[in-house]
Amino acid sequence: MLKRAINILDKYFEPVIIVAFTLGLFTFIILEILLRPFDISISWSGEAARYLFVWVIYLGVSYAIRDGRHIRVLALSNLLPTKIKITSIILSNFIFLVYQAVVLFYSIKITEKSWRLGQVAPAMEVPVALLYSCLIVSSLLSIIRLTRTINHDVIKLCASSVKDPAT
Repeated sequence: MLKRAINILDKYFEPVIIVAFTLGLFTFIILEILLRPFDISISWSGEAARYLFVWVIYLGVSYAIRDGRHIRVLALSNLLPTKIKITSIILSNFIFLVYQAVVLFYSIKITEKSWRLGQVAPAMEVPVALLYSCLIVSSLLSIIRLTRTINHDVIKLCASSVKDPAT
């Protein structure tokens, strides 16, 4: 039961939030456009749309990693033999993992400092730490996704070594 819940969360967490936040983003923008001819403006809608946009972008990073669709150049590695190709992908994912760990470290520091200083968004009057926390969530999810990807690739590399012991 717990494993099934984790699998559902793993499969749908980012897409559900990304779709919901994108709908919110579009709603705020369209509302502003529709109200403009009547000289009506919602003071906080632009800021809310920006916050949602940033969250969508950063959640999209971990979602792309999960599906193996993050930006990378595979032209050279596709020319390599299978074992070297898998090894290069593992190495690049490991470097990305280290980068995400650094992002996590500094995003925690920045978010904590923003919270401690009581920084507040001017229009919505919500803590700016709410915006910075998207970096924490994104980097944590990315680290989890990259760890699973590296583990899967290492298993694939070991399986290819067993199949072809001569190389």
